[in-house]
Amino acid sequence: MSLLIDRVGYRYRKRGHDKYTEEDQSNGTTAMINCRLLSILLRRLLIANTQICLPLVMDELSNLSHLNLKAARGIAESEGFVLFGATPEPTST
Repeated sequence: MSLLIDRVGYRYRKRGHDKYTEEDQSNGTTAMINCRLLSILLRRLLIANTQICLPLVMDELSNLSHLNLKAARGIAESEGFVLFGATPEPTST
């Protein structure tokens, strides 16, 4: 991936405002964006109509709330991947 992507930036614009803001995001936001980005890029590497189920391994998934974790899983599955998450400490999440 480092040969394909030079930099990923995050910016947002609040509804009703004209200017974009660029600042560091939380680990949860970063994980959600990376999940979407990785699933799209990996899907593009496959031949169209390929039926395969690949793991999408991501770090720091314990930073996601329960609802965002379900959303991340849905993102990965919609692109044909199974989400596997790593976390730095053993928690119930």
